[in-house]
Amino acid sequence: MRLTRIYYLQKDFARAAASAETAVKFFQQQWGNPFGEGLFWQALSTFRAGNPARARQIAGTLQDHCSNYPQLDALLKTIGK
Repeated sequence: MRLTRIYYLQKDFARAAASAETAVKFFQQQWGNPFGEGLFWQALSTFRAGNPARARQIAGTLQDHCSNYPQLDALLKTIGK
């Protein structure tokens, strides 16, 4: 997730989204649970990379599995869900 945040701060949103996606997949395979922080950054980065439909889908997954995630409401408002 550290790399994801670095890419995001550098405004390299596509790489940030890909990095977050890798983290989410690893976490899911390793522990069998959704990774809230990874889904948050993946949704935000995907939105900033110009794919709002995919970002809404990822945010929906986050909302379904981690409904009390900090900043979830702000994310949903930002991406228009």
